[in-house]
This record gives sequence, C-alpha cells and structure tokens, in this order.
Amino acid sequence: MSDHHHHPKDHMVFDDSKAEEYVKEQIVQSNAEHVVSCVKRYLKPGSDILDFGCGPGVAARKLAALSEVKSVLGADVSDGMLGQFEKLKGASKQEKEEVKAKLTSLKTSPNPVEELKPHVGTKDMVIISYVIGHLHPREAGYDVVKKVAACLKPGGHFILAEFKGGVPFHGEHGDGHEHNHGHEHNHGHEHNHGHEQGHGHGHGHGKGHGHGHEHAHDGHEVYHEDQLHDLLAQAGVTNTKTEMEYQFTMWKVDVDCIVISGVKQVC
Repeated sequence: MSDHHHHPKDHMVFDDSKAEEYVKEQIVQSNAEHVVSCVKRYLKPGSDILDFGCGPGVAARKLAALSEVKSVLGADVSDGMLGQFEKLKGASKQEKEEVKAKLTSLKTSPNPVEELKPHVGTKDMVIISYVIGHLHPREAGYDVVKKVAACLKPGGHFILAEFKGGVPFHGEHGDGHEHNHGHEHNHGHEHNHGHEQGHGHGHGHGKGHGHGHEHAHDGHEVYHEDQLHDLLAQAGVTNTKTEMEYQFTMWKVDVDCIVISGVKQVC
C-alpha cells in the first residue's frame, strides 16, 4: 500500500482543549493498567519501548517506573495530549528523576513516515492502544501498524489493544469530544478487571474472514478478534495470541476490549 493513498482523515485530530479533562477519566487509568500488565510479561532488562498514540502518557509513565525499562518514547498527533504528557512528567513529585529521564515525547503526523524513520529497528517493544479503530479509511490502520512494527528489533514484541467488535453506542451519548486516534473520550467505569483468556493460543488467520468492513455507530472501524490478528500478521508480526479480554461499562453499555501480542519476524 502506498503512503500516498491511505492518509487518515483530518477528523482524527483531537480537540486539544479537552486534553486536561481527558487525563482525569478513570477509564484512561484502567485501560493503561491492563495494557501494562500484558507488557510486563515480555519485558527484558534494558527494554526500549515505543508507545504510539500515547495520549497523556498514563501507560508510558507506568512503564518508565519499571526497572526493566530503559526508555519510553510516547508518540501522538495531539499537541494537547503531548502537553499533558510533559506537564504530568514534570509535575509529579512522587516520580523519581531517573523515571522522568526515561520518558520522551514525539509529535507525529497522522501518517508518521518521516517521524518514525529514526526509530526503525530500534525498539524492543511497541504498543498501540485504542488507535486503529479511529483510523479511516481502513487501509490507513494497516499502514500505521506496519510503520510502527518497523520500529521493532527482530524478535521484539508488539502489543495491540483495541475495542473488540466496535463500540456499541451512538454518538449522541458522547460528551462533545472529537473522536481521535484511539483516545476514548467518554465517561464510565470499568469492571471485570483482568479476566485473562486465551493465553498461548496462537492464531494463524488469513485475510477475509467474512466479517466485511463494518463501522460502529460513532464511525469507528470495527475489528473482530481474527481481523486484529491478521492486522499484525500483515505487518510481519508472528506468533500472535490473545493476551486478555475485558469489559468496561459506559453509559450502562458494556464495551468489550482485547489485548493481542506478537513477535517481529527474525529475518
């Protein structure tokens, strides 16, 4: 796929004025905890990590506090989110200076070709959390996953978190936030924490599972579990498996989430 034909649409851009209140939403903390719990399974001493679509850096800061982590690069298209990333990094008195020193932010475009070039083949782990469903057209999601996967060293791990089967609610229930590259701007509380399923169950799915290209009510691209595995496979990520499935409740509606891992092919 050429980069020229699959630029994500402009409506991905986040309303930067909402960034500060977004940080306070409980679901942001809960999703970060789930992702970090999966990352911990594959960390090795001296790990360099790319958190693509890092938002305000909630997961990145949790990762930087781990002794095995050498550095965390948080990349995002939103100036407001990156502003919160830097503000929170500097404001926390609880975080040690050596933890703060591990954190770096990077502003990217929606089609991050040039910005990620210096990082190709340099990361032990990459993370994309709740980004892919917000990328339109669908091919743009595949392109971004490939570019992020290219940052992995051979044998490095890819962690992908996404809504499973779309977001089952209508846009009129929202709080006025523009839907962005994976940041869920809605208020709710999470339950069923840590219900892990499918450990070690490898997937070898090919393209075309009969689901078709679906859109949720709010315009999200809908991905089913096998399609997410296929997304990683097309980016050269092998040995994919479902690490965790969980739910959170938003406006009395259960939203299903899934975290998948895989390994960059060793050439």
